[in-house]
Amino acid sequence: MIRLLVLVSLVAAAGEIIFLSLQGFSPRQGYAPKQPVAFSHKLHSGVMDVPCQYCHTQVSKGRHATVPSGNICMNCHEHVDRPSGADAPSPEIAKVKTAYKAGKSIEWVNVFDLPDHVYFNHQPHVHAGVACETCHGEIKKMDVVKTAVTLNMGWCLDCHRSQPGHINVPVYGEDQQVLRHVQQVNIKEQGEFNQACETTEDCGHSQVCLATDGENKTCQWDSYGLSAHFDQAAPQSCTVCHN
Repeated sequence: MIRLLVLVSLVAAAGEIIFLSLQGFSPRQGYAPKQPVAFSHKLHSGVMDVPCQYCHTQVSKGRHATVPSGNICMNCHEHVDRPSGADAPSPEIAKVKTAYKAGKSIEWVNVFDLPDHVYFNHQPHVHAGVACETCHGEIKKMDVVKTAVTLNMGWCLDCHRSQPGHINVPVYGEDQQVLRHVQQVNIKEQGEFNQACETTEDCGHSQVCLATDGENKTCQWDSYGLSAHFDQAAPQSCTVCHN
């Protein structure tokens, strides 16, 4: 009897998890941990209009945005020890100064923390023109940063599938109709569909320059391209995001 109850409970719990997932629920949404320093993005990014990349210096250069080091904070707070109009120094700013003088880093709590098996790179998203608010919410209005979106797999795919030619690249069929969209990886924008070519640099649509009759070369897909673009069931390969 006990085993049956345990089994029923497990099935019910699994069913609830699946149901909530299908409804777009994510345990990350709404996460707003308490930070060691009460830093207000509303003040710094909103009122003071400090650009995101002034503090998060690596966001356009690599996978991680990185939290600001103490010397970045001290660029301003070496001279600023209280909010505008305050009569006394801020105890929160004092925490930053104390840590900096001691050579210690502030142990910020990661708000937007993805599972270890998920690969995300900030650089291509930033260079594609995706605004920080798209994924992080209206940071400029947050005193306490929270996860405003679900950040689950379905949410990511919805964005990738809804912006053809921006995040994704169209794959064309023989009738020049769009078959699907794939992630842009070293794809040339110039060139026509199946045109004559000298080198692969002349080709577009992720085609390569190949000789069909031993002499005349045209832009076409190689065996890998055919497999990736026509035989693959999904618009994205799992290994793009999952290590």
